[in-house]
Amino acid sequence: MTRGEENILVAKSLADDEAAYAGLIDAFSAPVFSLLLCLLGNHTDAEDVAQEVFIRAYKSLDTYNPQYPFLSWILRIAHNRSMDFIKSRKSEVVSIDNPEAPLDIEDPIQIIEQLESDFEAREIWRAVETLPPLYREAIMLRHQQNLDYSEMTVVMKLPLGTVKTILFRARQALKIMALSGKLKLFNPNDSISSVATG
Repeated sequence: MTRGEENILVAKSLADDEAAYAGLIDAFSAPVFSLLLCLLGNHTDAEDVAQEVFIRAYKSLDTYNPQYPFLSWILRIAHNRSMDFIKSRKSEVVSIDNPEAPLDIEDPIQIIEQLESDFEAREIWRAVETLPPLYREAIMLRHQQNLDYSEMTVVMKLPLGTVKTILFRARQALKIMALSGKLKLFNPNDSISSVATG
């Protein structure tokens, strides 16, 4: 859907056109549900919170700025509702305020090319699901929703440097799983070291 088509549906929705809002739900329910499932970990919770997200979005539709992608706006609402839900369950959310050690974001060892090409693979999804919620969210937003860093900062409500740090740590965790054999990213004939450093 183009930005113009989004804006037309938003304008019609604001004029109480229920069919137009149904069109927005149809267009954005998949990415919203993917983010919620990534953060919450089960279909039932994701479905329940998705309903809340679209109700909340409808009620606050007049705050949407059409200069920005609707996807970023609605994913931010989904993020907020997820965090509220996680807090209500008193689940443990990863702390990023006191990193154990300073990180070099431009680490030369990366698996991102392999991650991008194989992201839909079942093994990678299993590995991503074991990461802390914010790590899962960063991986999903960047590599499934294809958001750029500035859009990720809007959705996650975090500074750019923090988003990059979270994404770096998530990738590092996946890399460690790959190098330890817990995550099968490569063909048996490939050399892990040559792929990881190439």
